[in-house]
Amino acid sequence: MKNGHCEIGMGSGGRFIQPCILLSLKENVLHGYGLLEKIMEFGFSSEPIDISVIYRQLKKMESEGLITSAWNTDTGGPAKKVYSLTGDGMDALKAYKDFFVHRKEKIEAFLKTFDERMGE
Repeated sequence: MKNGHCEIGMGSGGRFIQPCILLSLKENVLHGYGLLEKIMEFGFSSEPIDISVIYRQLKKMESEGLITSAWNTDTGGPAKKVYSLTGDGMDALKAYKDFFVHRKEKIEAFLKTFDERMGE
């Protein structure tokens, strides 16, 4: 425990960053800072996530074929690199959902057992 919070290797949003990026890109084509705002809305991190973490993840995901990028020059200001979901990215998003459903079942079983044993 650290500062009253249980930490299980999640860091600042940790393993939830990639599925949050994929789900955010399912809704819209977004640039890095737009993705950062969307990820913070999921509430997995109480502290701001460093934008460099997002950009590293985007680069990795693009190299894996989960997302693509293009330069948007229609903004009236400097060009922004925007990202969109690919078919492989959609498949990965569905796989994350299945993983989370399975994990949720395990967590619910743990909590039920906890309540039974602790008399809560």
